[in-house]
Amino acid sequence: MYFPRISGRMIHGDAVDDEWLAVWLLREATREYDELIVSVRDSDGEFLLAEAAMHIPHWITPENSEHRVSVSAQ
Repeated sequence: MYFPRISGRMIHGDAVDDEWLAVWLLREATREYDELIVSVRDSDGEFLLAEAAMHIPHWITPENSEHRVSVSAQ
């Protein structure tokens, strides 16, 4: 089965607020399009996983967490 996708790249340097603005914009897009699921990564990997570290199950580790974080309005 083929799932269409769009990929993009943003260079923000030290402007972390720009990174969070991009995440917010993508989250808003998921509200507009119910079928849309967004995955966000930076040079450190899936940084949303690191941000949620205090709220995720203990069995999730850097070794088994690839592709486990997504943003969806649902």
